[in-house]
Amino acid sequence: MENRKVLITGADGFVGRHLSELLNKRGFDCIGIIGHDLKADDPLLRHLTQAISMDLTTDVSPLLGLPPIKYVVHLASITPNKARQHGLSDKHSMELNAKMDANIVQFIKKSNIKRSILVSSCAVYAPSEAMLKENSPLGDVGGYAAGKRDLERLATDLVSDGHDAIIARPFNHSGPGQPLGFFIPDMVDKVVNKGSREAVLETVAARDFLDARDIASAYAELLEAPVLSSSCFNISSARATTTLEVLELISKTLQEKYGYTLDVRAKSDKLTDSVLGDNTRILTQTNWKPVIDLQKSVEDYIASTFV
Repeated sequence: MENRKVLITGADGFVGRHLSELLNKRGFDCIGIIGHDLKADDPLLRHLTQAISMDLTTDVSPLLGLPPIKYVVHLASITPNKARQHGLSDKHSMELNAKMDANIVQFIKKSNIKRSILVSSCAVYAPSEAMLKENSPLGDVGGYAAGKRDLERLATDLVSDGHDAIIARPFNHSGPGQPLGFFIPDMVDKVVNKGSREAVLETVAARDFLDARDIASAYAELLEAPVLSSSCFNISSARATTTLEVLELISKTLQEKYGYTLDVRAKSDKLTDSVLGDNTRILTQTNWKPVIDLQKSVEDYIASTFV
């Protein structure tokens, strides 16, 4: 029988939960690295063959004692949002991310991995009003994005050494399970839990939003594609939506489905900036395409907060 064991770091995170569920449905044997022990009734446990609570910044050599792993998806990362929640400085969180990334790459080098996906971020790109392609200029960035640039260098070294390593650059996430600290959850929280009936934007930006379930599907397709002619892929919707339009979707859903009234406006409708990703490469090299539009993503997120 074919070895379908996949190691997912950050399996208990926002995208990790969706990915674990999807890969389990596709017949993968999912081993999840989690940041803390899960409750016995946590739904994630239904999708994992094994859940390993491990600090990836320390020695990960015990992973070499697992039954042979065929695939790796490296999601684990301390995002700026998570760093703020835990009171970590940019410098400290960068150091921790660097240790995690280096340790996972060393594990990949020492194991017979068929294909690995190392998850970067669209934040590595230089600011641009044009649609961002995988060969678009990268920015002279600091903080979290600089750490992702370093991860990409490690992935490039893996490729140079003959490993099948993929760099994934996802754009703005949305969907059920997204934690507070991001645009859509924070706006819904202001209305539902804090009683706000007005949302006023100081500025308006355009972003490329993609549901986490579509992002998980992209990673699954990249794992299963027989042959890939590229090693770096944007994971994007290729559709720009303004933050004002997102607020209007939130307002419409809250009013029509839950009876909340929200007055939405912007002090200026002039766009301050736009981030939009070209997804041609992944569309042409895999069977993937995004299927969950932003309205459905917003509706499902809001519904999940009322469960």
